[in-house]
Amino acid sequence: MHELAIAQEIVKRGVAEAERQGAPRVTAFHVKLGPVGFATADNLRFCIQAAAHGTIAQDAQVHVRNVKKGGIVLQSVDVEESQQTA
Repeated sequence: MHELAIAQEIVKRGVAEAERQGAPRVTAFHVKLGPVGFATADNLRFCIQAAAHGTIAQDAQVHVRNVKKGGIVLQSVDVEESQQTA
């Protein structure tokens, strides 16, 4: 089940980006899925949600866009804005 390993990497990158921005959580993942990814959108979505369990991305939405070329690519993540004041 290579989708789970890919999903774990996607979550890892999303969490790292949130931490880099000082954000308290990841709110959404935007992923491109091409035919080389050998997965379905539903399966990939499920794997990302499972990999995110227990992390700051736990309740993040997962948006998968099917594309004609390539494999599975994390396009971007949305993060919650930090409540820090200057």
